[in-house]
Amino acid sequence: MKSQLWHVLFGPAAAVIFIGCASHCVLVKKTTVAATVSPHSPSTPSTELKKKTDSCAAETRGETIDSLIQNADAACDSEDWAAAHKLLKEAAASVKAIEANGGGVESEEYYNDIALRYTERLPEAYADSAPDEVSLISFQKQLGESMDSITLSSADSAALQKMVNQKKAAYSIPIVWNDRVYKALCFLNRGGKGPLDKWIARSNYYLPVIKKMFSDSGVPEDIAYLPLIESGFNPLAYSRKKAAGMWQFIPSTGKVYGLQKDFWVDQRRDFIASTKAAISYFKKLYNQFNDWHIALASYNCGENSMCRALAKSSVKNYWSLSKLPKETRHYVPEFLAALIVAKNPNYTGVSNAPAAADTFNLDSVTVSECLSLYAIADSLGIPYAELREINPHIMHWCSHPRTSVVMYLPKGKKDQFLSVNSTSPSAFSVAWYSYQVKQGESPRSIARHFKVPLDALLALNALTPTRRLSVGMELFIPIPINQSAAHATAIKEREIRVMPSYKTVVVAGAKVIKYRVRSGDCLWSLSQLFSVDIKDMRTWNDIRDDGPLKAGMVLTIYKSSESLKSVIDSSSASNPLSASAAPAPSNPAAPAQAIPSRAAYSQATAIDQSMMGAQQRQGRVEDASAKRIVYYKVRKGDNLWNIAQSFKVPVRELTTMNDITLDTTLFPGVVLKVPLSERL
Repeated sequence: MKSQLWHVLFGPAAAVIFIGCASHCVLVKKTTVAATVSPHSPSTPSTELKKKTDSCAAETRGETIDSLIQNADAACDSEDWAAAHKLLKEAAASVKAIEANGGGVESEEYYNDIALRYTERLPEAYADSAPDEVSLISFQKQLGESMDSITLSSADSAALQKMVNQKKAAYSIPIVWNDRVYKALCFLNRGGKGPLDKWIARSNYYLPVIKKMFSDSGVPEDIAYLPLIESGFNPLAYSRKKAAGMWQFIPSTGKVYGLQKDFWVDQRRDFIASTKAAISYFKKLYNQFNDWHIALASYNCGENSMCRALAKSSVKNYWSLSKLPKETRHYVPEFLAALIVAKNPNYTGVSNAPAAADTFNLDSVTVSECLSLYAIADSLGIPYAELREINPHIMHWCSHPRTSVVMYLPKGKKDQFLSVNSTSPSAFSVAWYSYQVKQGESPRSIARHFKVPLDALLALNALTPTRRLSVGMELFIPIPINQSAAHATAIKEREIRVMPSYKTVVVAGAKVIKYRVRSGDCLWSLSQLFSVDIKDMRTWNDIRDDGPLKAGMVLTIYKSSESLKSVIDSSSASNPLSASAAPAPSNPAAPAQAIPSRAAYSQATAIDQSMMGAQQRQGRVEDASAKRIVYYKVRKGDNLWNIAQSFKVPVRELTTMNDITLDTTLFPGVVLKVPLSERL
């Protein structure tokens, strides 16, 4: 599975607004996250049941996306194209449904995977009926390939000549009639247009607004047609280059032009905001190159790439540049061909679908707190799906918890929204689960344990990834409060599972943690959890650099250098860390489990260096005599004789230095002072 689905956290079932008693949940009494529901539209049991059903359905679809794609591959292997096409359509529909419900599937990767099957495995005949979410990728690939391979026939030439002679449309950018434009037109005229008809029809909803925005800004109106080849006028379009939205901004360029992208919102999918950003970018490109064809090409490859291509050429004309990327060489003729088709449907053989009866005409409001789209839709008496559809930039079922965002409403609904929001300030607000930080926890560990995205947790609490959390600090977890006891119980059980099983024991007046390893634990995560150095954990527990952790083993963790020093100074049989070990043999000559001298010395030196480093950081250094002492932690099977042999020191020096006798039983974990022998 490419990604864990967040349907439990962010799907319909989780989005129910709290109405009743808070006996099973923690309600956060905070202005931006208060819990309530619109008094005009209380949630009903049937609505609740539907939301839960939708969530379960989303989960099922999400879990089968990979298998649908795999089964489509198998159908392609058997050349059962119809079956493969059906399976891929089901996969695309599943991704779209989960995305619409605010799920966290990696839509872009899935759509690219599906598109890859259409472009590389299925026959070309299936391109026209590919799912809308992937048809753009298929169309772009086929059109690009045709630019390299297509040969004009006499019939093509006659049709193109007729088109040239019937110059009915007026253009605001220069139209060039050359072989590269002819090839793109030929591909479209032969019926290889793919879903272009549908995109032209869809463009009628947006074009009146875009054209006016371009005209008012001084940018040629015809560039308003560019989304025909960029996105098919689909605000939800993705590309292999991580570009998104109608104008296909990549994240870095979008950020430069003010388009915010995080877990909660992606303004590249905001039709108005992204169009404003595109206008600003085109103005910048034209001012830089003083040529609209070069500006268009730079929009595709980036201004830096264009500057390099111009530097390598003696000409400043787009059509004469030979050092451009292949995609960019095709980009402008493809756009001009699509523009000609859109403005001259009667002369291309491409039937233009009837224009949409309505155009983009919505109310807009700016919201600066986290509001539930479910509550808003219920209060305004509109379907939730409709509200999501006209707000594709809002990535989940609620607005951003920390940043102001524009929300679009059906025409005439703005006053109703403002009225409810002003008379009942908490009518649309979201209640988040409140959690108190435990010892050793970090934002990353909390996000991992609650299975929520880290950036969502950080944004909700205005934190940075490296922020140290204090014990008892209250965090809001991106899990909306639900009035059902079952949901509250599930959250509580998750919280209990979050906390690892460990206990603190007192040794020589110092607190030492004994932690039992669980399945899935690793040293890095434990070092983050307990805020200790991973190297120290290896040293304290005799774990090799490549040594794995095994579930059930018990680790010893010193929470501070003072704790370790206290244990070292008081290490003796009277302060054991464990209750079982083999007693030392009374006969020094008896066989014993030998410890390699180098290994024992290395371990002891490592502990010694760790102690010295801690002392130096605190401005304390032991006297000169202490530097001739190392510290050794007793392991299972050790006795005084084999420890003395390993360090080449007399047994009596060990007993004297540690205030023990030959009859003292050594327990694993006890740390002994060992005089440093000159023979080592």
